[in-house]
Amino acid sequence: MTERAGTYARSATNNPDSMDRQREALRAHAEAHGYVVTEEVADNGVSGLSKPFERAGLGALLDDPAEWYTLVTYSLDRLSRDFDANNELEDWLTEHGKTLETVGGLRFPPLTGRLPSRPRRRQCGAIRKIRITCCPAGRPVDAGQ
Repeated sequence: MTERAGTYARSATNNPDSMDRQREALRAHAEAHGYVVTEEVADNGVSGLSKPFERAGLGALLDDPAEWYTLVTYSLDRLSRDFDANNELEDWLTEHGKTLETVGGLRFPPLTGRLPSRPRRRQCGAIRKIRITCCPAGRPVDAGQ
């Protein structure tokens, strides 16, 4: 059986070009991995600091988890730029048995450990940015702030 995927794109500025590039990359990733895209949502002009579950696009995708198994997004910061929100999303994915993939190569649940964006509170001051360097194009993809 083919794995079903939901894709999510986000841009903080109302930037149609950015959204088009993300959507093209998401579709290419899904096709390359043999996924059937069952839902494709986006939030254009929405800050990464906004609550993911309250966004029109991502919120709708998360409200209908029966339609997809893997959530594909361009990079982790498209989901959220807030550690607590990423923790909440990680818990939701685990609770619902879902996986997360980014175009840059991040997959959750990983073979070991947790998402790179999940530092313990006392570590937050020391962690500024985590780089994922396993992207197909050879360019690092920012995975967090």
